[in-house]
Amino acid sequence: FVDRPAAGGMGLLARWTILEQEVLEPPAEGWFPAWRVVLETPLGEVQFLGVHLHPQISDSGSVVSGYFTTGDNRLTEMEQHLASLDPDLPTLLLGDFNETESGDALEHLASVGYWSALNDFEPGRDTWRWTTSVGSISFQFDHLVHDARLAPIDVRAIETGRSDHIPVLGVFVRAEARP
Repeated sequence: FVDRPAAGGMGLLARWTILEQEVLEPPAEGWFPAWRVVLETPLGEVQFLGVHLHPQISDSGSVVSGYFTTGDNRLTEMEQHLASLDPDLPTLLLGDFNETESGDALEHLASVGYWSALNDFEPGRDTWRWTTSVGSISFQFDHLVHDARLAPIDVRAIETGRSDHIPVLGVFVRAEARP
């Protein structure tokens, strides 16, 4: 469990043995740490990186300017976190990316061989929603991103809970074992 103020906490429920875990502090542009965990799974050792990237809010608290100015923050966070990963392990990145697939961090991940799996199963599925005084807004901010050694066989957003985020569940196999 990583205890942080406000929305920055992280937790893990694992049915498999945790072999390694490491809290990755954010760069100056980031607000929240990431959590790197290696589990011994039925697929062998798999590395997970749980993220909560910088929200689309400026340092002064503006959502409007933050929407247009914080993409570089998330990219910097992701580049720093990627450098902490073990390149020899199959990897799944998951969590609140605070951006859609066209965001800077997710486009960078795609350019270095990672894929966001939710759109393969539920194209355009929003995972975050917020009610404002003028109506509701929603985006796909939560992702399960995998490398080429893992293949998704089912990924779904599950409409449950009272959070502004909708849980995303995925089932993966080793890529060579995909049916």
